[in-house]
Amino acid sequence: MIRLLIADDEKLEREALAELVQRRFEREVVLEMAENGRKAADTAVLWNADLILMDIEMPGMSGLDADRAVLAQRPSCRVIFQYAHEAVHLGACDYLLKPVDPDELEASVRRAIRQIQTERKLEELAAAQPQPQPEPPAAGEEAEESPEEGENSQAAL
Repeated sequence: MIRLLIADDEKLEREALAELVQRRFEREVVLEMAENGRKAADTAVLWNADLILMDIEMPGMSGLDADRAVLAQRPSCRVIFQYAHEAVHLGACDYLLKPVDPDELEASVRRAIRQIQTERKLEELAAAQPQPQPEPPAAGEEAEESPEEGENSQAAL
């Protein structure tokens, strides 16, 4: 299950987003809500949120500041802003314009869920792969990687 946090200071907007998400993602997400940036940051970290639908303009702490605070402790968390410019530079995976179009919301959340699931699978695969131990270079050999090997390593990543 994806842990999705909805952070918006407007109660009606929060509730509308929650209803849309529950209707379209009832078996894929579990929801939590926050009414300001400070609560969003705290909840996201303590609750281990995977994804946040975040308003930028909130009292006390803006959505951008909340995003910075969350990502400092949970860099794998994804954020979808409801308005964005600087958000893109913070690494937001998407943004929504208000009033939120239900189809755009669904498409945005689905993209973020796919990103999260892909990253989780890659982490599982990486953890399952045995890590080869490099052999020390023989006397007189250089320990540097040839350019071809470096390119292959980059391509593998």
